[in-house]
Amino acid sequence: FLILILFFHDNTWYLLNTFTQTVGVYVQYVILAGFDNDAFPQLNYEFQHTGEQLWGDRNVAQHIVATLNTTFSDPVEYYDSSPTWFMDGWTVFYWAWWINRAGAQLGEVILVGLFAPMLLCFFVLTVFGALGIKMQRVAELALHVQPDWSKGVVNCAELGYLDNKPVGVNALKLKSLGYYALSCRKSTDHVLDILEPYGSLTPLLQVLVLIGIIMFFVTSADAGAYVDDIIAANGLENPPVLQKVWWAITQGAAAQALLSASSDGLSTLQAVSICAALPYTFALCYMCTALIRACDAAIDDKTYLSKRKGFSTSIVDIFENFSSADEAAMTKVMPTKERLKLLLRNVYYPYASLYVAGLETYGPSQLVYVSCLATALYYLWILLLALVPLNSGTHTLAWISYLFFTSILTSMRYQVRKKWRIIGNLVEDFSTSLLLFPFVLAQLQLEIESHTGRA
Repeated sequence: FLILILFFHDNTWYLLNTFTQTVGVYVQYVILAGFDNDAFPQLNYEFQHTGEQLWGDRNVAQHIVATLNTTFSDPVEYYDSSPTWFMDGWTVFYWAWWINRAGAQLGEVILVGLFAPMLLCFFVLTVFGALGIKMQRVAELALHVQPDWSKGVVNCAELGYLDNKPVGVNALKLKSLGYYALSCRKSTDHVLDILEPYGSLTPLLQVLVLIGIIMFFVTSADAGAYVDDIIAANGLENPPVLQKVWWAITQGAAAQALLSASSDGLSTLQAVSICAALPYTFALCYMCTALIRACDAAIDDKTYLSKRKGFSTSIVDIFENFSSADEAAMTKVMPTKERLKLLLRNVYYPYASLYVAGLETYGPSQLVYVSCLATALYYLWILLLALVPLNSGTHTLAWISYLFFTSILTSMRYQVRKKWRIIGNLVEDFSTSLLLFPFVLAQLQLEIESHTGRA
């Protein structure tokens, strides 16, 4: 309702043109923006030495400055690039805010859960964005202050703004008409500022905005509490209402605690939300794979149906006593205690499981060689990491050694899968070997031992 009022009350033709143009720009740049990670501006962290980074020489700037007896130029200004911190709050990190879940038939999810909200978001963001640009241009043209488009900078002092408030004579006159230089205002004020030029409609529109914001947070909290309630009730579709109320209260209390934890509580809440969403970005990748396989099963795909649906054990079914993924009679069930011992052994002595894992894919002499090589690379990885405090360059060799180790393990898992026609792909083999190698070793050992005559 709010968007329709703005759409028809303001310059409708301008908003329609903007919607068409921005959708076209989105389609044109969605791939480019999706893969953009600001690689070169991110390199500035090494040059500026403004914080710790995972990779790279943290002392490169100090070494060069000391050797040349000079200062380092500011890379942002020198190359006229985007700010170094820009990627920290955009693209991949920004997308973490949009991760959500839905359950329905596939066609309904695609139509109602993807396309309809996407088009609605396009329209809403276009209306507010276009009106914001219009207001900013009105202020710049009326106050005769031209922005620096190459750097995206506006001189707020020339516009008559101080501490995000209009203080200049003309800026105050413009405020009386409902127009602000939005670039000089707080981001939290923008949505209400945009509604100022509409006279007697302004109070109604601002109330509608506040109602919409409240409904958004209430429905989001309600959905989160409902999901927590279902999980706590062990999957019941209609969990206890009082339990749902409990989860809603605890979520609200946790959010308030985060807001009160620092002077900039909103940033704290945003940081926690992004960190909490990070695991879901990995989980979504696996969920996409699961969805594809579910679709193959639904249409009775012959290739899918002809393959085994999993190894004799799963990667992390430790506390399920390793019942088979497809309930095969040949599964060797291992108690949880024994399984934990096996995982621990794979951490400090991977050779035994590597040897068993290669029994069906390598010859006797080749098996010993490959198992010894992989074990040596694993121990070399640990040794080189331990030497990092003495020589920072050893961490590079350490991770190269680990990558070779996981490549050998990936090859073993791929060969076993291929021989026994187990569904999967090379990407899954590599990702599990890279992140969960003790579990992969145990899975391969139990798979080989489950076959007749290979215990």
